[in-house]
Amino acid sequence: MAKKVLTDLEVQGEMGVNGSPLSGYKIYSEGNNRFTGICDVALTANTNLRVNGATHIGETWDGAIHIKNSSSIGNETSGEVVLYAEDGELLVMDDDRNRTPLSPHDDAGKWVYRSSNTKTGKSVVIHMEDLVKAVEEHLGVSFSEIVEGSE
Repeated sequence: MAKKVLTDLEVQGEMGVNGSPLSGYKIYSEGNNRFTGICDVALTANTNLRVNGATHIGETWDGAIHIKNSSSIGNETSGEVVLYAEDGELLVMDDDRNRTPLSPHDDAGKWVYRSSNTKTGKSVVIHMEDLVKAVEEHLGVSFSEIVEGSE
């Protein structure tokens, strides 16, 4: 079958790649299909980017990125970083395979710094709120403030 090359394509409605579009999706790909080259994604009003089959039921989001937990993250990165979800946490893995949560909190909701080094097999967890509190008490200076509600 001969390839057809399109330089500009405008789709009004839905488009399926190797499958029929699912309800609510403008572009749908079934199987191991990919867009190669430069692929710009422009999100307009009332649209979201969903990664790895993420779905959201409930309140309306506008311009959000939903990332479903990744089933497995490899270690083969070279000159790139990986942004992924694991156990509902957002993580990043760098070129050296260090994995660091970008939304780190412990079970009590306190802010912690957590990073795992896959080369050494060791991890570090720093309880940041407790650290700041101890430094403040030791120095008699305040570096933080508690603000009611979310900002």
